[in-house]
Amino acid sequence: VEHRMESPVEERKIIEKFSALTDDFKKENPLFYYVGGRFLLLKQYIFNSGAVYVPVFRNNACNPNWMYNLKYLQAGIYHLCLITGLVGLIFLALRTGDFFPISIPLLLIVLFPFVFSAAEIRMFSPSIPFLIAGLSIFLEKIGIDRWMEQRLKSYRSDK
Repeated sequence: VEHRMESPVEERKIIEKFSALTDDFKKENPLFYYVGGRFLLLKQYIFNSGAVYVPVFRNNACNPNWMYNLKYLQAGIYHLCLITGLVGLIFLALRTGDFFPISIPLLLIVLFPFVFSAAEIRMFSPSIPFLIAGLSIFLEKIGIDRWMEQRLKSYRSDK
């Protein structure tokens, strides 16, 4: 359903009222408007479900239970890649001195919420390949490759 204003004059009046409200808020709460609001955007930008484009809702009878589990799995994988991927990229930067891979996620984290005042997960998507690489570096750092190799050797010796 499309809704249109009766006249451009009425639309202009509404825009002016919202602009006045915004200006009043800026005057009364400048710290929150310029700093606090950006940190709220950062929280929304980084700490989301990671599955915002999966249209599964709890109170929708059309969604079977396995779809909720799939959405939670996707959210878990997103947070695993986010946290351990950043740690792995820090390990890589400290080990090799190459700060380019970690600069991509950090640049996007600073750029969109703080400079452009935008917070959508699609804007963070270019950093996902770097975070996955960081996840693999993190797993190597904690010794998962040696653990898996030992498990494979014990499995082969049992046969």
